[in-house]
Amino acid sequence: MSKAAELFAEGDAWTDRITRLMTPILLECAKSQQTMTHGGLRDELAKRHRERGAFATTYGYPAGKLGRICIALGDEWGEPVPPLNVILVNQNTGLPGHGADYYLKHFVRQVGGRRLTKSDRDALAQESMEAVFNYPKLDAFAKALSLRGIRPDTPSKVDAIELPQLRVPRGGESEAHKVLKAWVQNNPNRFKRFGVFRKGQSEACLPSGDEIDVLFTNESLRLGVEVKAGEASQSELCRGVFQCVKYRALLRAEAKARAVVPAAQAILVTTATPGKTVKSLAKRLDVELVIVPVPR
Repeated sequence: MSKAAELFAEGDAWTDRITRLMTPILLECAKSQQTMTHGGLRDELAKRHRERGAFATTYGYPAGKLGRICIALGDEWGEPVPPLNVILVNQNTGLPGHGADYYLKHFVRQVGGRRLTKSDRDALAQESMEAVFNYPKLDAFAKALSLRGIRPDTPSKVDAIELPQLRVPRGGESEAHKVLKAWVQNNPNRFKRFGVFRKGQSEACLPSGDEIDVLFTNESLRLGVEVKAGEASQSELCRGVFQCVKYRALLRAEAKARAVVPAAQAILVTTATPGKTVKSLAKRLDVELVIVPVPR
């Protein structure tokens, strides 16, 4: 038996037992690319195993043991294994608690041992969560711990979003789009809750060849802004949400290539009125919609 498997199987204390019960649940969440709150885990353990409820914060102890198991398995395989425990998140923030910071820094090694700023910490958390969701060896992970029957099926099922048929606008950039883009570029204070920025860069080019409407940069964060003017259709707004997902990933990938903390976000700024589908899609994909008045 491997050291990771021994660590997983050993012990009869509450932490040891809950680690063994929660791991299949988190593996199912990982396969479905969904997080699990501490309260949700408590409810699921009660439903599956009639496990008596505990204070939500106490699940940090078995989560920590699961993080150590991931490190041990990575040492055995000679490659990083993303910390599965980071998809156990706080209900209010949608991010893992600070008890996971050690595992975040261990997985994303370029931060070394220095103190994490909030921006750094949130970026590492998001990066590690994405690594769990995209990890191609979840089945091998389960097999290494002698777990069977792990399916992409979580207790918190969600409804499919009916996406409108995309109709990409023909022709060049509209005047309304140019005006809104210039307004965003010249008004960094409207986005100060993301950070303090100077004037943005218009049509910033990424190494992939993609161009972002506006890019704001400071010492700790890069904020990409996709702009959609008032004439944008609902399908075009949905396209904008997906563009933000792409730009966010590209900005973080560029940061990783440069061995710096992958602190990057992308938001959709529009003067249009997003419908229910656009709002649902943005929430599902964790893209912020910022609705602003038409520039004068």
